[in-house]
Amino acid sequence: MERNLGSSFLLFILAIGFFSCSFLPDKKLSLTDNGKSDYVIVLSEIASPSEELAAVELQDAIEKMSGCKLPIVTPEHANVSRRIFIGANLQTEKIVGDVDLASFGEEEFIIRTVGQDLVIAGGPLRGTMYGVFTFLENYLGCRWHTAQVSKIPKRKTIQIGDINDRQKPAFEYREPFFTEAFDRYWALHNKVNGSFADLPVEVGGKVGYSHFVHTFYSLVPPEKYFTSHPAYFSLIKGKRVGERAQLCLTNPEVVQIAIKEVERWIKDNPEAKIFSISQNDWEGFCECDSCRALDEREGSHSATVVAFVNAIADALGEKYPDKYFDTLAYTYTQNPPKTLRARDNVIIRLCHMAPSCDSHPLADCEHNAKYVADLQAWRQKADRIFVWHYVTNFHHYLMPFPNFNAIREDIPFYHKMGVSGIFCQGNSSGGGEMAELRSYVLAKLLWDPTVNVDEVIDDFLQGVYGKAWRPIRRYFDMMHEIARKSEMHFHLYSDPDIGYLTPEVLQKAEGYFAKAEKLVADDPATFARVRLAHLPIYYAELWFQARRQMDSDQAVDPALADKFKQIVAENHIQSHCEGAPISGFLQTLSLESRFIRTWQIIGPFDCPIGEGLRTLLPPESEIDFSKEYRGVAGVKVAWQKWPHEQVAHIDFTEAFEPDSIGVAYALCYVHSPKEFATRFGIGSNDGVRVWLNDRLIHDHPILRQATPNQDVVDVTLNEGWNKVLVKVDQAGLKWGMYFSVVDPERILRFRDKLE
Repeated sequence: MERNLGSSFLLFILAIGFFSCSFLPDKKLSLTDNGKSDYVIVLSEIASPSEELAAVELQDAIEKMSGCKLPIVTPEHANVSRRIFIGANLQTEKIVGDVDLASFGEEEFIIRTVGQDLVIAGGPLRGTMYGVFTFLENYLGCRWHTAQVSKIPKRKTIQIGDINDRQKPAFEYREPFFTEAFDRYWALHNKVNGSFADLPVEVGGKVGYSHFVHTFYSLVPPEKYFTSHPAYFSLIKGKRVGERAQLCLTNPEVVQIAIKEVERWIKDNPEAKIFSISQNDWEGFCECDSCRALDEREGSHSATVVAFVNAIADALGEKYPDKYFDTLAYTYTQNPPKTLRARDNVIIRLCHMAPSCDSHPLADCEHNAKYVADLQAWRQKADRIFVWHYVTNFHHYLMPFPNFNAIREDIPFYHKMGVSGIFCQGNSSGGGEMAELRSYVLAKLLWDPTVNVDEVIDDFLQGVYGKAWRPIRRYFDMMHEIARKSEMHFHLYSDPDIGYLTPEVLQKAEGYFAKAEKLVADDPATFARVRLAHLPIYYAELWFQARRQMDSDQAVDPALADKFKQIVAENHIQSHCEGAPISGFLQTLSLESRFIRTWQIIGPFDCPIGEGLRTLLPPESEIDFSKEYRGVAGVKVAWQKWPHEQVAHIDFTEAFEPDSIGVAYALCYVHSPKEFATRFGIGSNDGVRVWLNDRLIHDHPILRQATPNQDVVDVTLNEGWNKVLVKVDQAGLKWGMYFSVVDPERILRFRDKLE
């Protein structure tokens, strides 16, 4: 009986204990208590550089929060009962017990409380460091919203509950490509590892590239080889071309030169992980018998590229097993070959190009169907897929661009599709529309695609804009609700007149920002950030005003223009679109210009790629409105009147076949009452030449988007009629020009009838 009674009593006690524990709140560890602490930070003597940084960052953050500086000690000096272990070693392996820390990936980590101890350990390259930053963010409330705005909460007592948190990134390569994301401090704390961020080895390094994309001419330079070996370069329409073309990828000598060059890159850049072997940023693929046969057999121009990269990867892979070789699936190589498969050490970087849609998610929009199909097909042809995903407007970095509806869905979609890394291209000139918010949201999604995006956005807006955050959030929601409900399919080349920036929308936006600025008028730093967020609305309003000025000679609002220029200067903004300094747009706002809209145009003329401006064509030697000439593909071309005499932009893609690659000419006459000096304002897509009275006055070979007054040229007009001939070449997509006289008050009239 005594034995049975004893057993029953023991069971009763155990039951009471279980019942009590199940209703007790989680235990709390007090890392600091009223500004004091018994804890030490334990760091191994063989800690990696990033683990040393992590220990110091943790120590510094806790001191800023509580005023208590925890000592950093080595394991043999950690003879206390309360310890924070940083990094994987024999001691932490023993403490966590059931986890093999040695098996963790280089960016994987665990945060775990064990008794009175806290363990933050992971891969020594960046894992432990990311674990510390995650602990500070998720459990202590720290934030690093921008390079200038961070938050370390103040609390004398720092308590945490039970933690058992194991994480690794969803994507191995994570690059928000914005100037605002390149800052070392921001990139580290937000766990991005892209090649453009300032992340040297001493802070854990990054996924480093050597010779980042468009590298064919770096591998086999035309200036070194073309004269003596033209067969190394593309055969186009029966002629070898060494400028603005590609390589003859099936030429065995080209393959051997490339192998030697890539090996030199590896030796010169031992820290780089990926070596880019990729097509130049234009077309001009080789049409020789060998290249054409392979591409035709495989049903894609990507075949010659994949075979070429595979040959280099085969030659160097065994000697350099930790290196990868990256190539683009871009423009003419976007779809994969039928049978060729990329080697295991080859990365395919698929580019999300227009006309894909940025207003709607990839999976839900018919405009994205081909791109999604190409992604699915490439997944069968390569083990590693990186994606080049555009998250800005290339033509208008500063334009309101409500693409977060797509971003929040597209990153999880890529993860579901098995994509390994993502390059999110914004802009690297600073100050782009919502660039800091995009960078922050992208960083969170690239680490964890399941994150609550609305919570991330609210957290950012509150941290960066303070009391002004709610009206800015209402503006954000308004823009994205319009994009969500509309049938508009905007993309990286859309103009502000796409349809959602109506006068009513801009007026509402102005109201939201006026309220936001009023709420923080007494806080200069926050007020400046709100004004930068307001800048895209100013840009849109000024863009429309400049268009009206071009088409009706109405003036731009000088007060609005001055405010815009001030914000641009304060934030050191360099560009408003890809390849164009913002000075061109500012000149449009500043110069009193009269745009010439009455033109005779002719084209397109065929010519070797990249040689259009230099190729002498009939309009340069004669102007004869009665003659026809041989144009692209042998089609007859003749002078025709530009039909839109009230439109400043002369759009050659409207006048001619949109997909033509060649050159076009525009002709007009300007009347001057006497001889005097003036200026011409010229904008072009792409390169441009200008003759005044048959004398070449301007020659600017360039790839760019056309905006007014990109080039301003001093000229002297003769008394009477002056002949102006403009030549513009084309490298793809948009094609056109603007032309103005910058001192219009001196010009009596433009010729309205050509002789």
